[in-house]
Amino acid sequence: MCKLREIKPKDAPTLRSLAEKCAPLDVHTPYTYWVVANYYRKGSYILEDDGSAVGYIMTVETDECLFIWQIGLLELYRGKGLSQTLIEAVYNYAVKRQKNMEVTIAETNAASYSAFSHFCTRKNVGFNKAGSVEIRKPDDSPFEENEIMYRIKVV
Repeated sequence: MCKLREIKPKDAPTLRSLAEKCAPLDVHTPYTYWVVANYYRKGSYILEDDGSAVGYIMTVETDECLFIWQIGLLELYRGKGLSQTLIEAVYNYAVKRQKNMEVTIAETNAASYSAFSHFCTRKNVGFNKAGSVEIRKPDDSPFEENEIMYRIKVV
């Protein structure tokens, strides 16, 4: 049986390791996971099965919203409703903080879109496009990041 808990600073290496195993997630530097685990752990959760980490959701809280930075679930645990457990934990935190949630999703990431859309339908809360993120390197290299921003209406 899976158990959900708030992340702790010591979880940073585990979170990065999970990201490496949860394609198509972007994997960031160990320091990035350390910063989020140390300074933005409120509203961020890790999912464990028999003491082993199998999924997580990390957020960054701003004055305006609770931004879902990453959500990852090992392939073996997908399709069991556990992404809903992770999103629900953040939603409950957002309700307490009286903040809407925001998430960016790549157009090609159907699984992530489906998870958030399903959650919002089930909770009968808004899930609306709120903009886009377009990042390109200034040196004209082929790197490009395009995602759609969605707002989940909490308040």
